[in-house]
Amino acid sequence: TVPFNGHTACIDDNGGGKPKVYSRVAPLLGARFSDPVANAISDQDAREIWNENPWNRFLFYDPSIKPSTPARENYPLAHLFKGAGHVYMRSKWDDPNATWAFFGAGPKFAGHSRDDEGHFLIAKKGWLVMRAGGLGGNEDNLYAGGSLAFNLVTIYDQDEKFRRVDKPRRPNGPEVVKNENDGGLIRYVYSSNYRDDRAEIKAYHHDDQLTYAAADITQGYSASKVREVTRQFVCLRGRREFFIIFDRIHATSAAFPKTWFLHMPGEPEVDGAEKVLTPEHVFSYNGSSTTWLSDHAGLGDVMSQGKSRAFLKTLLPKQATIVKRGGEGHDFWGNPHEPTAQYNHTDSRGVRSPIVPWRLEVEGAGGKEREYFLHVLEIGEENDRAMSRVSLLEREGLLGARIDAGGVPVEVLFTEKGPMSARIKLGDAEERILGN
Repeated sequence: TVPFNGHTACIDDNGGGKPKVYSRVAPLLGARFSDPVANAISDQDAREIWNENPWNRFLFYDPSIKPSTPARENYPLAHLFKGAGHVYMRSKWDDPNATWAFFGAGPKFAGHSRDDEGHFLIAKKGWLVMRAGGLGGNEDNLYAGGSLAFNLVTIYDQDEKFRRVDKPRRPNGPEVVKNENDGGLIRYVYSSNYRDDRAEIKAYHHDDQLTYAAADITQGYSASKVREVTRQFVCLRGRREFFIIFDRIHATSAAFPKTWFLHMPGEPEVDGAEKVLTPEHVFSYNGSSTTWLSDHAGLGDVMSQGKSRAFLKTLLPKQATIVKRGGEGHDFWGNPHEPTAQYNHTDSRGVRSPIVPWRLEVEGAGGKEREYFLHVLEIGEENDRAMSRVSLLEREGLLGARIDAGGVPVEVLFTEKGPMSARIKLGDAEERILGN
């Protein structure tokens, strides 16, 4: 659950509501496994359980098991669910103001799994990084069923065809859905339950200071347009939390545009010279720094206090172009390189919460088969106005970032080619190598 409102995350088709399913089985799990945290959840949601499934609590709840919390039970601050390739991480337990994040890249079907390998979410006192808003379905929605709703990298090949044959999921629904070219991952949608070749977490490390995950997402994209797509995701804990996202993209053609997408519920501010492409909705910048505030995105039951502020630094590509796109009428826009998709993709479910009307599109100068994206995201408080000093590090065969926060420098380096690994040096401590 996400700390600021106690809801489940907006993963797959889940709309980010209260954890009703777990609440229903919590009394049984508490009794069967002598689980004090399950009993605490059962007590917390007792009214809901009595209203919907009273026999669960009546038959199974064991009052001899004293309820407890994840913090008191010394739960780890991160966990990898291997089959789905889902990594959840946080800064604290039992604190509604804690930082929380999700990173996912899995080979296996999970629930109503979407084709969103490499996607991530971040929250603190509201959402900071989210998927696109609404609750559009996978089956016949040209936007919500594809990659543009998620925080991914697209590689646009104008000749790629996105087509899926499926049985109708709704009355009078289409048997063949011809999807627009969004430049993203192959659309397996509900056929993914028998696949194990979508993506894979290649490395995972967790301790109290950091959580690290490395994912190979190459097989999630069409082999006709990519040779390699990887993403490495680092969460650094401390007085402030930092997230470092490093992407290695190798396309089969230098002509294919590569675009890094990020969705947020509040309008961001971007530095650099501004060029208005569409008044009030689309702007282009030649800067490298972006900031915005958290927002609950229309999902209620907020338990945190105040807001947090995100600072994003684009270190790679060098001299990147950042496009800010959003607002009503531009919140479900197609891939900027697909001529047939230059309109807002709305449907009746798109207006439902979560409300996430803004996105960033980051691109390099182009003209290269291989390109790197390196971003550092720092989380501060609402009234903070400046990001910690962040700079690009380049060594032979390595790319990364140096972060100077509170007098304790942090260096994170990633391999440019070959097996993924990360070299992390915290202050004066010895450098650690994490990898597969």
